[in-house]
Amino acid sequence: MASQLSAFLSELRQRRVFRVAIVYAGVAFIIFQIVDATFEPLHLPDWASTLIIIILVLGFPVAVGMAWAFDLTAEGLVRAKIKREPTAAKAQHHIVIGNKTLAVIALLAVIAAAWSWLREPSPDGAPIRSIAVLPLDDLMGDPAEDYFVEGMHDAIISNLSRLSALTVISRTSAMLYKDSDLRVPEIARELGVDAIVEGSVLKAGDRVRITAQLIHGATDEH
Repeated sequence: MASQLSAFLSELRQRRVFRVAIVYAGVAFIIFQIVDATFEPLHLPDWASTLIIIILVLGFPVAVGMAWAFDLTAEGLVRAKIKREPTAAKAQHHIVIGNKTLAVIALLAVIAAAWSWLREPSPDGAPIRSIAVLPLDDLMGDPAEDYFVEGMHDAIISNLSRLSALTVISRTSAMLYKDSDLRVPEIARELGVDAIVEGSVLKAGDRVRITAQLIHGATDEH
């Protein structure tokens, strides 16, 4: 029984079912946030948001089932073969959902979470209208990965800048506070912003973890 379970889990990993499930869940979370943030201001009917949620929920088993039954290759979708041999030649033809894809999903989740935070009033009751994203902490300690961390920082700033109701401080100004010993309220005061986003990036093997937190400049509270 244990060997059968082990073989089944191995087949799930080989067919990348787990990764498809993670990516789908991440995208669904982002869509949930967009629906929650936009449908009421746009005066869309309640049934529309309910329909989207139902479609996303029903789509999960479909996506997982497709990942189990088919392989996504350079030639398109092909039916998966049972007990495939993972040879190097075959591996080159698979389109792998790897670190970059998972990082993008994590990044979009951070942006969606930030949008959710920004919709909430600050502890002192004042709305958040301006923000600065501090350089992300590199928890990997590998100079070769600096480009990856800087890319995530640029992407967060770029995506937040698309929110018309929010003023985002430029990357050049934010980079001046890399490894700074100043407290968040002092940085916020010098930059003239209502809130600060700080976070970290850690990549180990095929896993990427991006953490971010919104700190109110006036109160130094999360």
